[in-house]
Amino acid sequence: MSPSLALGAGAAVGLYLLVLISVGYATRRRGARTSLGDFYLAGRNLGGFVLLLTLYATQYSGNTLLGYPGEAFRIGYAWVMSVGFMMAIIVVYLIFAPRLQRVARRHAFVTPGDWITHRFGSPRLTLLANVLLVLAISNYLLAQLMAMGHVTEGLSGGAVPYWA
Repeated sequence: MSPSLALGAGAAVGLYLLVLISVGYATRRRGARTSLGDFYLAGRNLGGFVLLLTLYATQYSGNTLLGYPGEAFRIGYAWVMSVGFMMAIIVVYLIFAPRLQRVARRHAFVTPGDWITHRFGSPRLTLLANVLLVLAISNYLLAQLMAMGHVTEGLSGGAVPYWA
């Protein structure tokens, strides 16, 4: 990658981060959220379309953009067929999410642990579920960090190495 292209990519990333910070600051000034639930769930005011976009952003991320194409190239058509399974996950979300949303609103749940505590009444089970959720999401987060490293290395033309 030429130095001018790497500089342009760095400027684009910097501009993106500046926009993110500006939107966060403006949102904070517009309406002060008072509770943890308001912070994590945006006051429960975003609606179904934003929820759908959030689910897609969660499901289709760095792993989808970098990991799946590489695996499809390495393995072939058999791996490309896994795209159907990725779409099926969103359909399952849409089947179960409305009912879970109604229950969550009624009981003011914020986390999956809140639901487990309410449903089963066992602090030990809630702790076990939370530990398992952290372990499961750790794998997902690792994939995102690896994707960010590869993208940064590519955009910088190798000036910022993958491991940095």
